[in-house]
Amino acid sequence: MFEHILPYFPDAKKNGHGYWAKCPVHNDEGRSLNIKLCEAGNVALVCDKKCDQTDIVKAKGLTFRDLCPPYMINAIDFEIEELAAE
Repeated sequence: MFEHILPYFPDAKKNGHGYWAKCPVHNDEGRSLNIKLCEAGNVALVCDKKCDQTDIVKAKGLTFRDLCPPYMINAIDFEIEELAAE
C-alpha cells in the first residue's frame, strides 16, 4: 500500500511498520511525519507537530482516495451511488 504514496515523500525512511518523512506543511528540520498503515488498510499521514492530515494531503497533490486501498474506494463509491439513488 505504501508503494504509490512513497514517491511523494522521497526523503522517507523506514521505521518498523511505516516510514518517517518531512512534513510538507511546516518547515520541518527533521522527519516529523509518520506514514503508517492503519488496520483498515488505508494509509495515515500523522505529523508530530499536529499538522492537519487534510493540509498534508493537499500539499502533496494527493486526495484521500490515494490513501485508500481499491476495495475501500469501491465500497465508498457504492455507498455514494446508493445514497444518490434514494
